[in-house]
Amino acid sequence: DAVEDARRVAATIGIPHFSWNLEPEFQREVVTAFEDEYAAGRTPNPCVRCNQAIKFGVLLDRARAAGATHVATGHYARIGRRGSAASLHRGHAVGKDQAYALHRLDQGQLLASVFPLGSETSKDAVRRTAAELGLMTAAKPDSQELCFVDGPLRADLERRLDGRFRPGAMVDQEGTVVGEHRGVPFYTVGQRSGLGLSPSRPDAAPVFVLAVDASANTVTVGPRSALECDTVRLADVHWIAEASAPGAQLELQLRAHAPPAAVTVADCGRRSVLLHCDPPATQVAPGQAGVLYWGDEVIGGGTV
Repeated sequence: DAVEDARRVAATIGIPHFSWNLEPEFQREVVTAFEDEYAAGRTPNPCVRCNQAIKFGVLLDRARAAGATHVATGHYARIGRRGSAASLHRGHAVGKDQAYALHRLDQGQLLASVFPLGSETSKDAVRRTAAELGLMTAAKPDSQELCFVDGPLRADLERRLDGRFRPGAMVDQEGTVVGEHRGVPFYTVGQRSGLGLSPSRPDAAPVFVLAVDASANTVTVGPRSALECDTVRLADVHWIAEASAPGAQLELQLRAHAPPAAVTVADCGRRSVLLHCDPPATQVAPGQAGVLYWGDEVIGGGTV
């Protein structure tokens, strides 16, 4: 349906339409990694990998072979210039920013990117423009979930990872067994619902997932306060331009639409960075993308 929508829109505004089947590359670069990360008890962000390897990787190569010079997408993000280098910035639409998922694009990819919606302040304004152009997709609903996940995420993971998980012990911070989990792929740090634990007393404080250990097949739970982290280490770090130096004061975003947290660069290696969080950060899930900002500009990011 999406391909047909694109074909009709192209016909309406009078531009050529091409389509390529990138399913093998998408399966290899995005879906397989997504499945492996969840099976290992980590929380991946497949959109980050898709943007890097597919939309601005394989697709950009195909577009250039067809005679195009740039790839334009509907991401709510903006490209800036600092001399001959590109910079990446948040989109203007509140709550729609998607620069987070673009933080792994390199200079060549950014310089070949066009984000027409980056300066728009709302989706309503975009829909009005589309309606004025007579585009049949002007009222099309927003996509909310991962494009390759069919139905609820947990049910989809159960199908995809059949045979790669088993029930195990749910333990407290002292290692005491307090229940049973259904398999590590179904739990992420910070999760509160779906734990299947009955409170020991009516006024008992809620418990949250603190850690997921695939090798031991355990899920550790505890109080909200135990989720607080004074430091966060990012591995496989990618910098948009130059690496930040120790002492730099930045903001760290740990979810696509989570509020950023103030951090200071404590140590910076070639491919990793240690951040001091003040106040402490929460919802720090291994495998998730951690993106660093200076104001509205994306400096870089890595994997928690």
